[in-house]
Amino acid sequence: MKVSPQPKQDVQDERALERPAADQHSDDEIAAMARAVLHWTAGVPQRAVDVEAEGGHIFLQGTVEWDWQRELAIRTLMQLRSVTGVTSRVTARRRTDPGRIGERIRKALQYYVEDEAGRIHAEMSEGVVTLRGKVGSEAERAVVRGAAWSQPGVRAVIDELVLA
Repeated sequence: MKVSPQPKQDVQDERALERPAADQHSDDEIAAMARAVLHWTAGVPQRAVDVEAEGGHIFLQGTVEWDWQRELAIRTLMQLRSVTGVTSRVTARRRTDPGRIGERIRKALQYYVEDEAGRIHAEMSEGVVTLRGKVGSEAERAVVRGAAWSQPGVRAVIDELVLA
């Protein structure tokens, strides 16, 4: 299924809160502090977001690569002293396509299962399966044992799996 790109929308995200009077700083101090915090925040690209402050309220503008980066910038700045709110006009170039979420989860699970399966060795002799290797949890151990028992011709399963 092909998903057509969404038209570019003017996105504005506004969040507000009240701060104690003791936490008051000038707008210039707030803007400088916000720029410094964004500069040092891992995941938010440098110089991708412009910052202004007015009355303790921070205004953001710019473009980031992913939507999570936009959200990270907002949440980070909401924690600063003297900030009474954040209005974001930051847009993300790439948004998660809801139609591909299931596909990405399936691929991640497949990768995980293939990696874990490489740690388990099964030998069969006269209907007896011996399981060796490492599993990450009792639930994984139960799945491996169940898979062994479900095979035709299996009369017994010897579990020598180690919980790692």
